[in-house]
Amino acid sequence: MFQETFKRSLLLADIDDIYVVTNEKYKFLVMGSVEELGYEYNEANIIVEPEAKNTLPAIYAGVHEIAEKGNDTVVVFPSDHMIAKGQEFANIIKNLEPLTKD
Repeated sequence: MFQETFKRSLLLADIDDIYVVTNEKYKFLVMGSVEELGYEYNEANIIVEPEAKNTLPAIYAGVHEIAEKGNDTVVVFPSDHMIAKGQEFANIIKNLEPLTKD
């Protein structure tokens, strides 16, 4: 499911603009999963949550770090959702992006 989420993210952003938030235990699993897809991924784009405190604090930690790098639009895609129509989903997100500027 993680790989499908990553591929869906590539429909919306360059690989250098995709960040993964995980815990230390899964950092290298993330790298290996992306490499299995045939991509080279910048390890610096893996944000390791400071301590495991469930989903919302992990999202906050990731958004905070991404915002510090100067990015102003963030979309959060949990990797435990099945989305059958990936391109259609990506098109909806693209069409809604202007709303993030309001």
